[in-house]
Amino acid sequence: MERMEALKIFTYLCAFDLQEEFDYLMGIIERFKSNGANCYVVELCADFDERLICNKSENYFAA
Repeated sequence: MERMEALKIFTYLCAFDLQEEFDYLMGIIERFKSNGANCYVVELCADFDERLICNKSENYFAA
């Protein structure tokens, strides 16, 4: 894989309380880091009502 020069955003739904999910995510991160990328993990939280609003947004499928 070539060194990554552009900003990349990768989203992944992860069950952090399951070791196999955490290990899988760490494997993905290692692939990026081994090619020179900086990696950051953030947890996004929203209650159910907020997620319903976002799911109806015109921007939801625009990406």
